[in-house]
Amino acid sequence: MSWFVVGRGFCVIMLALRGELFIADGGGALGRYLVLVVLLSILSGCSQFFLQPQSVNQAEFYARLEQMTSEGRPEATSQLLREGRMAWQAGNDGESLQKLGRALRISPDDGLIYFYLASIKGNSGNPEEAASLARRGLYFAKNPSLQNQLRKLLSDIESKSLGD
Repeated sequence: MSWFVVGRGFCVIMLALRGELFIADGGGALGRYLVLVVLLSILSGCSQFFLQPQSVNQAEFYARLEQMTSEGRPEATSQLLREGRMAWQAGNDGESLQKLGRALRISPDDGLIYFYLASIKGNSGNPEEAASLARRGLYFAKNPSLQNQLRKLLSDIESKSLGD
């Protein structure tokens, strides 16, 4: 919920997001400009709920996440994870789901597989299944970075579901 008030010589934006109140206040033209920048920044952040590995930085992050969580993972699972991630990054969700499904049969307790599956399902408009997969991944995740990513993904899924 947000309120936007414009008056003579001042502008105030109050946003209540996830239980926190943000207030941007500006007087004069510069103040209104700054408030507009804040509002546009917030709105642009609200337009994307799920992680989408389109940028190089995200692709590198996922590759590092695979390395950080690789202890005890069979090589076949690692290979299928890489191939599934690369297919997802290329926009081929079907191939990605197939590779990750095979990886899951080999390593049903690997939290990263659930993270990738939940991200794909969330992006394809299946929030219930995505949330279930994220919770299961959180149950199995041992790495703190992966746990944080799963919590963020689950929070994004749940907040989007509440907004619909």
